[in-house]
Amino acid sequence: MTFIDISSRREAETKARIGEEWMRLVADSTDDFAIITTDKRGFVTAWNKGAERNFGYTEEDMLGKTLDLVYLPEDQASGVPEDERNRAFKDGRAEDERWQIRKDNSRFYCTSVTTVLQNGDFEGYAKIARDQTSRMQHDKRREAALSNEQATRSHAEMTNAMKDEFLAVMSHELRHPLNVIYINVELLSRLPAVRQSPPALRSASIIRDSVTSQAKIIEDLMDMSRVATGKLTLTIQDVELGALAFKLVEVMRADPAVENLTLQYVQHDRPILVAADRVRIEQVVLNLLSNAVKFTPSGGTVTVTLGIEDDQATLEVKDTGAGISVESLPRVFDMFGQGTATALRSKAGLGIGLALVQQITELHDGTVVANSNGVGQGSTFTLRLPLSHVAMGLTGHDFDSAKPRITGCSLLLVDDSEDMLSMFKELLESEGAIVQVASSAKQGLDILVSAQFDVVVSDISMPDMDGFEFIQSLRAMPHLLTLPVIAASGLGRERNTTEAQSAGFSAWLTKPILLESLCDTICSLCPSFKGPGRNG
Repeated sequence: MTFIDISSRREAETKARIGEEWMRLVADSTDDFAIITTDKRGFVTAWNKGAERNFGYTEEDMLGKTLDLVYLPEDQASGVPEDERNRAFKDGRAEDERWQIRKDNSRFYCTSVTTVLQNGDFEGYAKIARDQTSRMQHDKRREAALSNEQATRSHAEMTNAMKDEFLAVMSHELRHPLNVIYINVELLSRLPAVRQSPPALRSASIIRDSVTSQAKIIEDLMDMSRVATGKLTLTIQDVELGALAFKLVEVMRADPAVENLTLQYVQHDRPILVAADRVRIEQVVLNLLSNAVKFTPSGGTVTVTLGIEDDQATLEVKDTGAGISVESLPRVFDMFGQGTATALRSKAGLGIGLALVQQITELHDGTVVANSNGVGQGSTFTLRLPLSHVAMGLTGHDFDSAKPRITGCSLLLVDDSEDMLSMFKELLESEGAIVQVASSAKQGLDILVSAQFDVVVSDISMPDMDGFEFIQSLRAMPHLLTLPVIAASGLGRERNTTEAQSAGFSAWLTKPILLESLCDTICSLCPSFKGPGRNG
C-alpha cells in the first residue's frame, strides 16, 4: 500500500472551484455587459444576466444553442459569426461593431470582443458585448449637427464672397463715371468764363461735392464688406491724436458748406499718442466730424475736445444740432440706421458712416458712444482709444498746408477710355505737368521703348492687355525697373492693392482719382523734379 500526500492538489482544486464560482458570481451580477462562452463551434456554454438583458434570451433559452441566433439574418447568411470566431482563433481576439437582433426581433447596435478560451482539451470562445445604440445615435446626431454647421458656415462664406465680389464689381462700374464727372468739373472750374461767374462756380462746387460724397459712400460700403469678411487690415503705428484732429478740423473749416457754422477745437495740454492705423483713425474722426456738421443748422456750433481719462485717449465731438431721439439712440451705430433726425445739408448718406466708425474703433480695442438729450438738443459722440506706451516727444502741430505741385513732371497716362485720357491730360497740364497718353497697354509699351517719363499712370481693366500684363512687360525692360508706375482702377479691395504691389506697381489709386491725391502720390514717388524725363 502506497500513501501519497494530495493536500496541495486538493487545495488547488478548491481554489479553482472558488475562483470559478467567484467569476460566475461576477458575470451574473453584471447587467450592462453580456458575458457569453461558447464551444469551438459557437454553441453557448454560459450566458450571464447581462446577456439576458441585452439580447432578451434567458440562459435556458440559449444553453446548447448556437450564438448565431443573435446576428442579423443577412449577417448569418454571409458567414459573419464564423468569420468572427476564425479571426479570434487566428489573432487571439476579434473586435466587432454591428447591429444585432434580440429575441423580440428588435435591433440594437452592439460592440463586442471575442477571445479564445483554452483549458486542457477544451477549446472555445468568450464574448463580451455591450449595447451602444445610444452612443451611436448620439454620435450620428453630433456628426449631423457638425455637418450642418459646416454647411451653414460654407454657405455664409460663399455668400460673403459673392457679396464682396458684387460690391467690387459695382464699385468699379460706379467709379468710372464718377471719375469722368470729377475730371470734367475740375476742367470747367478752371475755365475763365466759369471763374468769372459765381453761379457757375457754385454749381461746379456742388457737383464736385456730390462726386466726393458718392465716392465716400462706395468706399464705406467696401470697408464694411472688408470688416465683415475679416479683410480689413490695420497698419499700427504711434499717432498723435491731437495733430490728426487739428488737421481735420482745419480741413472742415475750409469747406464752404460749413461757413455759417462755428467749429471749435479744444486741444489737450500735451500730445496724446495712440497706437493706431493713421488712415483708419482719420476716417473715424472725419466721419464723426462730418456727421456733426451734417446735422447742425446754420449758426450752430461743433466742438472737438481732446483729453485723457483712465489711460485712454478721448476725443469728443459735440454739436448743437438736430439731436437723437431716445428710441433711436441705441440703434445709432447700426448699419443703415440714421435715427429720426433729418440731415440739414445735401450730404445725407446711407447710414453707413457711424456703423463703420464703431467697427474700426473696436478693431483698435477702443469704444465709441453717442449721447443726446433728445431731438433738437444736440448730440455728443465720444471716442476712446488706448494710449500708446511709446513717447515720441511731440510738442505741437506741424503741418504743410501747401498743395502738392507737379510742375515739370513728365507723365504717361495709359487708359482705354480716350475721352477720359484727353480730359485727364488737360487737367494735369493745367497743374504744370508734361503729359503724353496711350489708349492701350501695347501703345504705352511702344512709347516707353523710346521716350522717358517721371511717372506712369495706368488703368487696370483694359482689353487685349490688362494692367497686370502691362506692368509685367514694363518691368521686363531693364531701363524701366525703377520707373514709378501708379495703378488706377475702380476696384478698391485690399487684395487688389496687394496684388498690384506684388505685380510691380509702385502705388494704387482708386477711382475717382482726386487731383490732390494723385499729386500727393506723385510727390511721394518723386520727391523733387530737376527736369523732365528721369526714369527712376
